[in-house]
Amino acid sequence: SSGRELVDAARAALGDVGPGTARGTMLGPAPRRTTGARLVVSKLPVVSTPLVGREHDVEAVTELLRRPDVRLVTLIGIGGTGKTRLSLEVGSVLVPDFGNVLFVDLAPISDPALVGNAIAEALGVGEARDQPLLETLRARIGNDEMLLLLDNFEQVVDAAAFVAELL
Repeated sequence: SSGRELVDAARAALGDVGPGTARGTMLGPAPRRTTGARLVVSKLPVVSTPLVGREHDVEAVTELLRRPDVRLVTLIGIGGTGKTRLSLEVGSVLVPDFGNVLFVDLAPISDPALVGNAIAEALGVGEARDQPLLETLRARIGNDEMLLLLDNFEQVVDAAAFVAELL
C-alpha cells in the first residue's frame, strides 16, 4: 500500500484529525508550551541521503505534531517502509519548533524495563539514587518542549505505560 493509504488508515483508526495526517516509530512527548530558557538537546542521527517522494507524509506528520492537543504520534507500517527515515526528516523539520529533538534507538533493547534507561542515556541523565527514573526524567525535561523519537518501539511495547507517564 502507498504512503497515502497508510496515512488515511491511521487517520481513520485514530479519529479524523484532518486530511492526510498520520499517527506515529513513536513520536512524543508532543509540545509543552513554555516561556523562558529552554533546554536544547537536539540529537538526531546524520542521514546521508535525501528523502524522496515523502513530502506529503512529512507535511502531514509535521502539521499533526504542531497541534497543541497532540502529545503522541505513532508511525506504523511493515519493516522497511521508511518509518525511521520519515521520523528523522520530521524531527529535523521540527527542530526550530521544539528546540529539543531527541532520537532514541530501541533496536538493541528487548526488555521494556530498559526503555527509561535508554531515554535517560540519550538525554545524558544519570539515574538518581534518591528518586525513581521517571521522576529524574521529568525533572530533566521540565516544562521544555521536546520531540522524543522512539524508534523500534514495537519490540518493547510493554513500556507504553512508562512512556505515557512521561508524557
